[in-house]
Amino acid sequence: MVEGKSTKNLSGKTVRIEKLVTGGDGLGRLGDDPVFVPLTAPGDLVLPGVIKRRRGVLYAKAERLVEESPARRVPPCPYFQDCGGCNWMHLTCAAQAEWKAVILSETLRRIGGIDAGPGVETVLSPSEFGWRHRIRLHHVRGNLGFFRRGSHSLVSWDRCLLIPDDLNRAVSVLRASLAKKKGFLPLRSVEIALSPVDGNISVLWEETGQIGQVRLMGLMTTIEENLISAGLAGSCQGVISGSTSRVIRRQGSPLLLTGGAEATTLASPGTFFQVNPEQNKILVSRILSLLKERRVRSMVDLFCGNGNFSIPAAGRGIRVTGVDSSPGAVADAKAATCGGEVEFVLSDVDSYMAAQKHPDLDAVLVDPPRAGLSRAVKSALVSRRPGMIIYVSCDPATLARDLKFFVQSGYQLVSAEPFDMFPNSSHIETLAVVKNL
Repeated sequence: MVEGKSTKNLSGKTVRIEKLVTGGDGLGRLGDDPVFVPLTAPGDLVLPGVIKRRRGVLYAKAERLVEESPARRVPPCPYFQDCGGCNWMHLTCAAQAEWKAVILSETLRRIGGIDAGPGVETVLSPSEFGWRHRIRLHHVRGNLGFFRRGSHSLVSWDRCLLIPDDLNRAVSVLRASLAKKKGFLPLRSVEIALSPVDGNISVLWEETGQIGQVRLMGLMTTIEENLISAGLAGSCQGVISGSTSRVIRRQGSPLLLTGGAEATTLASPGTFFQVNPEQNKILVSRILSLLKERRVRSMVDLFCGNGNFSIPAAGRGIRVTGVDSSPGAVADAKAATCGGEVEFVLSDVDSYMAAQKHPDLDAVLVDPPRAGLSRAVKSALVSRRPGMIIYVSCDPATLARDLKFFVQSGYQLVSAEPFDMFPNSSHIETLAVVKNL
């Protein structure tokens, strides 16, 4: 089926998928027109179903797979076709790693005009399944689940392969607990996290209206009791207002993310942390090696969060200043155990960089949100001329834009390394390094 007058002559034609692109879709051609087809693999020959044209670009769903690519596999999850949680589970692990590296390299070249060089390889996650220690479930009429692909209806699933067994059990406890609650619960979503150290559970409730203090406390108490009855560890819980996105209540101790004699890191409900703890260890280790190689003695960590990089760096004898605008994250960072010299500052990064001089700074580490760095922050960084800028990115496009600015300002790209932080999805985490010439 074809939608739009200009696409009538394309009906019934097959499409050979040439490559994968940012966002995970396959790219092929219908005549002279590029067409994006989700859930396909390079080399697939597909017969498109509904074809839509938006802003001169064609989008289609594969109605039938005519020829299978060798990059394909049978998705291990029975809910894959419907669930919106993963979009690359139909690809082999090798294909996922290959195309994350290709997409990163092509994005740096296309947007940044930067050649990442030969041999860019994805750092594989130690685990393909059971790696995800935090999930957000949507709440619809007393039910919890992921949205169906391309819709706002829920997919019913018994077990998610991406999360550990204890987190699957915690989801079952929450579902059963909510099912017993009478009356309408004004909840939009529930975020559930599992400590990789001691198995404690964190629960963040996002409300759409005022639940009421008595009812809220009753819900939290019930969840705590039911988790313990199910043989799971205790919990810390929080409530976030959907209208303001602010955490309005917390109870219980933060999750322990890393533990040891030298350093710990913590996360309260509603604060960010990397959901793949084993892969995060590799990322942190790689950054510590970079700091050691460059003999870094002082560093500013912008968007430091709960101290994921600041605390280990300080433990290696580096003087660190961490900056973040999240009160909860900064509180967690200050409460963590650290054997070194580190200061955490509650401030938005733009204001901090405008006010601070930081002469003779050895290195700056940035881990911004998807939007990347503002022009003001980039300008402030290059004016201070740190010897090295380490950039942890969750979006190749904004990374390419920001690296272009640094290169044009007299820095040189040392490396850009994709990390498979989210196996079975097209999401790309990148560790990039530029040095002052």
